[in-house]
Order: sequence, then structure tokens, then C-alpha cells
Amino acid sequence: MMKKTTRAIVLFIFCLGFLPLFVSAQNNNGFEQWDMVFTPAYLDELMDIWNIPSPLGGVPQEWQAESGSGVLQTTDAYAGDYALILHHFYHYVPEKIEHRQAIQNLPNYISGYYKYVADANNDGKYPVGLGQVVIVNAQQDTISLTNFELDTIANYTYFEIELNHLVNDVPDSIIIEFRNAGYGYACTGPAVYVCNFLYLDDIQLSVETSTPAITERLTPSINLFPNPSEDYILIDLEEDEFRIELYGMDGRLLLSTQNSRYIDLNDLPASTYFVKIFNKEGFLGVKRFLKQ
Repeated sequence: MMKKTTRAIVLFIFCLGFLPLFVSAQNNNGFEQWDMVFTPAYLDELMDIWNIPSPLGGVPQEWQAESGSGVLQTTDAYAGDYALILHHFYHYVPEKIEHRQAIQNLPNYISGYYKYVADANNDGKYPVGLGQVVIVNAQQDTISLTNFELDTIANYTYFEIELNHLVNDVPDSIIIEFRNAGYGYACTGPAVYVCNFLYLDDIQLSVETSTPAITERLTPSINLFPNPSEDYILIDLEEDEFRIELYGMDGRLLLSTQNSRYIDLNDLPASTYFVKIFNKEGFLGVKRFLKQ
């Protein structure tokens, strides 16, 4: 009897070790555990106008919120007891929430369920929910960058986004971000300080078993300095002819230059940016920097 029990335990542990090859779910993928919950200041408006059951403020475990004021726990969930809502706190501050974790395999997709309820009376504007997935290697170089949008929809809907891997390299960690797009300064609907609600639930990362083994690739030496910076960035690379593309966190191309190692930052707001570098043969790499 003891031998059978021991074999069963060993087999169970063996199977657990292979689970990440098939699907790698985020911690708290159902948003069941929260560090703290509290009653928002405008609970009545949320319940009456937007029909949100049992809304509580707070931040789920394993996530970090930009302000925490625009994050809700709700029992209106796709799976489990709770889901996450991102919304505007009053009428000018969209919320952003971020999850980071270490990974050993490159995921192929991010998936989950969402709905996006927007203020239809705001001059016909239906802003989208925004998502971004960044994967970095051990040197903190960006090896995968994916931006996506989630359109306005009234009922929970499945989404599956293929991740854009820029470099075939060994991953170290992944950063997953969701945020609701801004209206500008104000809403004009029935609740002027609550413009829209992005519901999220059952967020998962998946790794296909057919994915070939990841092998390290020696990339050219590329450095940005100073980083962080207030005024400018200099690009140090061993190339005579190259092209530089500057991207914002939303994936928009902001600047493209040829053979210039200098980027003026004075007209850019404080944020994180990505620099893509190309030579005659094609893509060389991606670097991040912070504009203060």
C-alpha cells in the first residue's frame, strides 16, 4: 500500500512539472483574491446607473494599479466569484493595472474574457480597452511586444491575442497591462464622473506544445543612455547605416530617423518608450527607456 501511495505522489508531481508546457495560467486568473476591498465613494451611482452588483474598491493580489482609485471587485464574473473592473475615477483619470511574473517559456497567446461598457451619450465616443504584453530577457531587453484593443461590448466575450515575438531569445519575465482609454477631460452621460467600465476575468497565458525550443541569440551590442532621461537619448551601436523607430506604450510610432544616434525628448511626456533598431539586413533589437 505504501509503494502504491508513493508511486501516486511521484506521478502527480511529475505531471505537475509538465503543466506549463500546455497552459500557463496567471496567478489569480479568476481575480478571486484581493489585497484589500473597500466601499467606493460613489457606490449608489455605480449600482443604479450602471447596474454593477456588489462593487467594492481594491486591487487584486499579484497586480499593481496605477492609482487604485479606478479598480473594482465585482460579483458580475464570467468564472468564479469575482471579476475585475477598470474605470475612470471621476471624469479625467483612466486606470491602469499591471501584472509581472517570471517565465521560462515564451507564451504564444494571452486570452481571457471581457466586456467593455461605455457611456453612449458622450458625443458618440466609444473608447476601447487597451492591453499590452511585454516580455524581457535576463538582460531586461524587450524580446516580445504586443499591443491590442478590446472594443465596446455588453456581454462577456472571449478574446485571444497572438503575441508578437521580436527576438528568438530566452525569456525572463512578462509584464501584462490593461487600461481603459481616456475620453479627454469629461463625460457627458448620466454619470459624469464614471465614463466606462472594462471588465476582465480568467486571464491566461498559453504555450503551444508544437513551439520549437527557444535558443539564445547573440544580438548586436545596443545601449541607450542616459536612461532614464529628461532631455535626450543617445544610441550606442556598432552600425554605420541604421534606422531608428520610436514607439510609445500604446504601440504608436512617434518618430523614425536614419543614421541618427540622438533622439530629442523635450516634446514627449514623461512615460516609458521603446526604440526599435534596424540595419540593412533587417531588425536588430528593441530597447526601453524612461522619459522623466
